Amino acid sequence: MLVSLRPPALAVLAGLVMLVLGSCGGGGGASPEPEPPPGPPAETLGVFTGFKDSGNLDWESTGGSDGGVGDGGADGDGGVGAGGDFGQFRGANVCVFLDNGTQLGCALSDDLKGMVTIKPGRAYKGGLRIELSGTPTASYYEEGRDIYVPFPADRKIRVWVPAIERNIGITPFTEAAYRLLTEGSAPESVRGTTPTKAQVRAANERVRGALNEHFPSALHVDDVARLPFIKSQGLPAGSMRTDPRGRYGLVNGAFSKQASFHNGDSTTPTLDAVRQ
Repeated sequence: MLVSLRPPALAVLAGLVMLVLGSCGGGGGASPEPEPPPGPPAETLGVFTGFKDSGNLDWESTGGSDGGVGDGGADGDGGVGAGGDFGQFRGANVCVFLDNGTQLGCALSDDLKGMVTIKPGRAYKGGLRIELSGTPTASYYEEGRDIYVPFPADRKIRVWVPAIERNIGITPFTEAAYRLLTEGSAPESVRGTTPTKAQVRAANERVRGALNEHFPSALHVDDVARLPFIKSQGLPAGSMRTDPRGRYGLVNGAFSKQASFHNGDSTTPTLDAVRQ
């Protein structure tokens, strides 16, 4: 006998069928959306003590006149090396500023190479202003005396680069260019305002030209802001080459020896000469 089902009963029956189908996996429900692949890790920016043993001290940027570390930089990870050279500085505080005046960070130069690593970001195409300051425990290798001497907390040397083109040195000659920009009366001087890239480059070039007048062409420096060969007591004799870094290291050493000759009573003749 056929039993007629009234509309309410049909609705209940349909609901039971759908429930059974759903519990058996036959409901055809939408599958969850796949998660998007993870993006690249965020860049590590700042200033860090030391420089990789595998880093390239002779690195040159492939970014053209704009420079930059988009090719991986001197350390292969977007970093550029920097260090002071009177010779080597140990435990000195290195602070780095971007073009807009923002402080990127500070770190102490290490005892092995006397360097820090600067990571401004691979997309950064600006220049850098770097200040190397003394600390209560900092020292530097005084080539004029062939010994390590204290680098006082109230002393500072600086460099300004218009673009990141290679590893960076902070030397008596970069300090001269910095003072030319900030204190002098030359066309490059800005006195209280931020210099343009052209003014920074012109100041560095003016000092380089004056420096090279005192040396034969075989010892000419190509960039006063490049990282020199940094000397210390532990380096073996003959370890300095006559490449651009080596030539600059020789010129720095000659400056220290001359300072020592003219100031025989000083234990820090290079530092005293830079003050003048």
